[in-house]
Amino acid sequence: MSRRKWFHPPVEPVNVVQQIRPRPTTATPFAVVMAGYIVDFHHRNACSRCRPDGSCARLADAGATLRSWRDRRVQRELRARRDRDGR
Repeated sequence: MSRRKWFHPPVEPVNVVQQIRPRPTTATPFAVVMAGYIVDFHHRNACSRCRPDGSCARLADAGATLRSWRDRRVQRELRARRDRDGR
């Protein structure tokens, strides 16, 4: 039996810097995603910090994070619209 060596065509060197792309500006920050998960979780269950009256510090913080993000998103969209229209 003859041993056959497999021929692999030469591979172009890859520039790693070109493969790294910045995250799009429309990406949602991690803290906002987690705040959404916290709100969803509290709709189904109670966490270890939930009080008997139903209030929860984690839920309040998550709600504040989401409200803040939504307000900033609206402001960004209004600024972008003004810039696009040239006002």
